[in-house]
Amino acid sequence: MGIRLRIPPSWRRRLQWKLRDIVSLFRPWFLLPSMFSIGAGVLLANRFTGSGVDPLVLIAGLLVVGPLIGGGSIIFNQVIDFPYDSSSPAKSRLPLVRLRFNIRTAYVLSFVLLAAGIVVAFFLGAVIFIGALAASFLGFAYSHPTTRLKEIPPLGCMVNGLCYGMIPVLIGWWMVDALSWSVLAMGLPIAIVLASGYMLLELTDAGFDARAGVTTLPVLLGHRRTVIVSILLVGFSGLLALLMILPNWYPAATVVILPILVSIMAIHWRLLDRENLPKTFNQLRYLYMVLAILFLVSLTM
Repeated sequence: MGIRLRIPPSWRRRLQWKLRDIVSLFRPWFLLPSMFSIGAGVLLANRFTGSGVDPLVLIAGLLVVGPLIGGGSIIFNQVIDFPYDSSSPAKSRLPLVRLRFNIRTAYVLSFVLLAAGIVVAFFLGAVIFIGALAASFLGFAYSHPTTRLKEIPPLGCMVNGLCYGMIPVLIGWWMVDALSWSVLAMGLPIAIVLASGYMLLELTDAGFDARAGVTTLPVLLGHRRTVIVSILLVGFSGLLALLMILPNWYPAATVVILPILVSIMAIHWRLLDRENLPKTFNQLRYLYMVLAILFLVSLTM
């Protein structure tokens, strides 16, 4: 007869909430793009070489770019921004703002994750190590008060495009084959579409940023111009993706993403009306997910 461990319902609920807070601290929706980009890099390299990737190396690479480097940078950003976020209505649901997680613990956790990511990357190879260092440095400079790249338009968008798009694509490719200049071109549409998505995220805090004297791209350009620029960037990324088909860098099947890109541009257009911001972001989140899945599937054809 086995011994059954009975956990009181109150403890169980408390544990569930704590795990939920820890997961939300990482902001999972922000980790997925970089992990998708690694997958794109692996599949693109596989098309050219026919070679696969060691599953353990792939898992370790996803771990480095996702929860370790990505998670560490995201948590560090939340810690540095805590005094500001605690006054912003758009950030009221963040775990740190709701004081559901200790600030000092989160600060230490961010550096532990970044250090662990760099150490693991060191054993995976030179390119992954350099990519991890570059992403860590950009993540640090993005938030730190002395550099604050997020408040220097358009560097904030560019940093996000690099860290979530270009660098992971390069890392994914290197897991299969040596790097070449063509990889930069193939990673460009991914970096651009992710940068355009980040521009829209800044819209939610644009009014608060302007009153606080913080200069972001929406504050600089205004709401309408920011939305229009984001639409143009999505369209440009789609055009680049089509051009990649001509030299056979992307497979012809990549055209399946065009209707999704058009849908994303249409939803971006709806954001010209400020009242559409909250519900439109939820629609975009899932459309970007569909776009990522379709693109990865097309690379296998």
